[in-house]
Amino acid sequence: MQRQWGCVGDFPIVPAEMGDRDLGPSEEGERKEERGERWGVGLGGVGGLGEIEFHFSVGTGVTAMGPTYKVASAKMRSREFATWLTARRQGENETLDGQQMLEDIDMEMFDSDLYIGVTKRRKCSMGSEKVKSVTSLVYHPVQDADEEYLYAYGLDIKTGDTFRFYVPDPELALPSSETASQEIARLKHKEIIGGFIFTCCGRGAPFFGRPNIDSSPVLDNFPSVPVSGMFCGGEIGRGPSISGNSDGGQEQSFLHVYSSVYLLLSFSPPPRRA
Repeated sequence: MQRQWGCVGDFPIVPAEMGDRDLGPSEEGERKEERGERWGVGLGGVGGLGEIEFHFSVGTGVTAMGPTYKVASAKMRSREFATWLTARRQGENETLDGQQMLEDIDMEMFDSDLYIGVTKRRKCSMGSEKVKSVTSLVYHPVQDADEEYLYAYGLDIKTGDTFRFYVPDPELALPSSETASQEIARLKHKEIIGGFIFTCCGRGAPFFGRPNIDSSPVLDNFPSVPVSGMFCGGEIGRGPSISGNSDGGQEQSFLHVYSSVYLLLSFSPPPRRA
């Protein structure tokens, strides 16, 4: 039976079977059995039918600039869903307002999207895990700056948190996409049955200067695998650990900006019975 590729933006969609002929009783039963073996075990190998595994990779797209700051004061404004900040350069005592902080970076970059990446150490748990302290890197868009405050979108920024400024960087995003492709290539020994791509709406051809960069890590390695995707405003996924933060530990990013998040599914058949 022939298959046809569709496309949404930069992304191919799941192949659609052509034709609408009726199936005979025998063929319909075989089709249902095939669907059950392939997709009915997505939560862990029910009934000895096999297992589906999830594989994750991420291509980043922002780069840090300027010094590291430590939050001196943080006024949360719940109605505006914003935080008003003053800060000190790490290792210094002078408290800086928003304008002074922006003077530390190239002001021309402020014409682009500007973020602060805040290193937060918070107590949390995931699923059945015990509550523990986790260090994470959280991105907050910069809304404005004046002679009083730096205005950041979002809450949960506390006095003592550290941060740096981040800007979109296609020169960093391109090799990061190539790294994601190399990680996905390591899955070629597995039976990949499908995948999803979630990429920032600020990426795509205008960002890179040419098309198909975000979809190539999957399609270059698995050209016949059905893939779907969408553009997002904040991409969710466990990112790689980043070493060398201010307290000498490691931090992870779970909500990304200007990134592409890849999720692939592999199928492992059940072991043969003796």
